[in-house]
Amino acid sequence: MFRLVAKPSIKSAATLFARPSFNRYYSVNAAAQGSFLSKDEVTERIINVLKKHEKVDPTKVAPSSHFVNDLALDSLDSTEVVMEVENEFGIEIPDEEAFKLQSVEDCIKYISSNPMAK
Repeated sequence: MFRLVAKPSIKSAATLFARPSFNRYYSVNAAAQGSFLSKDEVTERIINVLKKHEKVDPTKVAPSSHFVNDLALDSLDSTEVVMEVENEFGIEIPDEEAFKLQSVEDCIKYISSNPMAK
């Protein structure tokens, strides 16, 4: 008697997982596909963030600019820039990764490869 009761619940769970809408919503691969931003869009947005920063000379900002050497930012200013980039793209960069971002190019590579960036 109990075997007959258990089968429908197993069937309904199997049916739930077989639904395309369930698989599409919960699938990691489906969520990650097509969610990366283009390198051109990322470059443009990061350069705009830097040009708006109060301690950056907008004429010196380029994709190859280094925060300290080219833009004359100290470590605190660099941290502020990384925080502004986080806000721009709606992500949180882990501290160990944030310390590695020392140039515009570093930021572009990181954001372009992050599927969570918006």
